Amino acid sequence: MFRVGLRVAIFGVLLSAPWSMVNATEKTIEVAGVGAVNYVPDTFGFRVQLEARGKQVGLIKSQIAADSTKAIDALIGVGLAPNAIQALNIQFNPWIEYKREGNEHKGFILRREIKVSVDSLALYEKAIDTLLAHNINRLDGFNASSSNNVTDYQKALNQALLNAQQTAKNMAGTLGLEVKGVQNIIEQSSSPVKSGTRLLAQNMAESSFMPGVGKTEARVKVTFTLK
Repeated sequence: MFRVGLRVAIFGVLLSAPWSMVNATEKTIEVAGVGAVNYVPDTFGFRVQLEARGKQVGLIKSQIAADSTKAIDALIGVGLAPNAIQALNIQFNPWIEYKREGNEHKGFILRREIKVSVDSLALYEKAIDTLLAHNINRLDGFNASSSNNVTDYQKALNQALLNAQQTAKNMAGTLGLEVKGVQNIIEQSSSPVKSGTRLLAQNMAESSFMPGVGKTEARVKVTFTLK
């Protein structure tokens, strides 16, 4: 039994050696590929932040609720659909002023964020002007994006793969080699990846916004085998 086992073990080593040698000598090249698709924004958004401070939580909570209703009613009043407005949960934090002689606890701070998203630039501008007229505390996060982001990303991903393939062919050809196949593909970006486009307000009171052009990008890393 001992001799048979020894022969089987030796035979297994002899079989595995050629396969290891083939893998070790196989030529490969690893390259990065990038792709991008430009788009004209058709979805526009911004954030409204409401804040109230005081010593009694109940009172400032009522104030936040009233301010939220006022803002939402104003947006609906200019033509926004209710599903274009998202009021987030109220954030609760202590109100502390830091001084040399010691920290002073002055009460509490409540904040609520409202997100707005519309598919019309004219309506977008009108919504901002309306909120400014209602003395909203903070208005920011202006952005523009595409409603076809998933499709745009797939196009960018295809471009990234073709870009990697062409780069590999160029590099291999310089060295007198040819691309034989693909050994491995790594998607380095996540769908969808966008370079954020910000709306520029030259004069917010006059609603002069410039959405510009956005870009959807994709990145890959591909390992090719050579011959």
